[in-house]
Amino acid sequence: MTDFPAGERRFAREVAQGCGAELCDVDLSARRYEEAHDIFVLNHNTPVIDYPVPPKYALAEASRSFVITGEGGDNFFGGPKNARVTYGHHRDPSLPLGWLYALAHERFAAKLGWIFRNGDALTEYVRSYCENLVASYPGSLLRKLFYLNSLEKPASMIFAQSYFPSRLYGLTIRHPLAALKVYREAFRLPDHKKFVYPKSKIVLTELYGEQLPESIVRRRKSGTQLPLPYYLENFSKAKFDFSALEATGFFRPKLLPALSDPKVRSERMMLTYALVTLSQWLDRGKGVASVRAFPGHAGRGEHSGVGVVA
Repeated sequence: MTDFPAGERRFAREVAQGCGAELCDVDLSARRYEEAHDIFVLNHNTPVIDYPVPPKYALAEASRSFVITGEGGDNFFGGPKNARVTYGHHRDPSLPLGWLYALAHERFAAKLGWIFRNGDALTEYVRSYCENLVASYPGSLLRKLFYLNSLEKPASMIFAQSYFPSRLYGLTIRHPLAALKVYREAFRLPDHKKFVYPKSKIVLTELYGEQLPESIVRRRKSGTQLPLPYYLENFSKAKFDFSALEATGFFRPKLLPALSDPKVRSERMMLTYALVTLSQWLDRGKGVASVRAFPGHAGRGEHSGVGVVA
């Protein structure tokens, strides 16, 4: 696959050069992505709907026994979701903080009534749950966000040593930003050292800015860019069999049948991916139980340095 617009390959290349490490590419063709997705649903503790998560299994498979990652800096030192919450609160201080937090993650909180038969009641539940969660932590809004982002998000997504790809492939992962010492020091920092809208990760820039290439320090956050439409288009047809989900009676009657139409799926990509993942995760003890590891798993260790989605 060629570099996707706004991708991070060139930044990975610069980091690898700075560390004196070898840069290795990971095949993320449609076939390999589907294999990664199968392995992901078999091994992950929740049906996470972030579609860059399965490729992390491919990266783990291609890595040597020891890996350093920088994932999770948003949680400790501010990030785009913090920006959305604080910006929304600044525009309208009367808005419930819990609801702002739910909306900032863009995970269908505002569309539950469109997806589920009892979506309105579920929406109220989400509002109430998030409000109670925010209220349970002390301090200012930024301090609350620090607690929420570091304690409430799944440890399998942040604290690297418990991350499922590392456990599956026997990797030792160290996360400089999630080390206990760094966590304690980050907690002691005044909030304005972590985030002042629209700037984030202020303290990281101050600590490490002179050691990093200028293009990395000054770059805008881009995230992992992956062609989800291409992957969905090439998923096996069996993955779009939502009969098990239909049988629950939870979903609005016309929603799941409509997603059998490729045109509708292309218009509702994230929702389609979420439902495919949920369906397969719930069914992982049956049809997907025979999935095999990536080809070449036994040869892991041939690559060194930084793995990159390319």
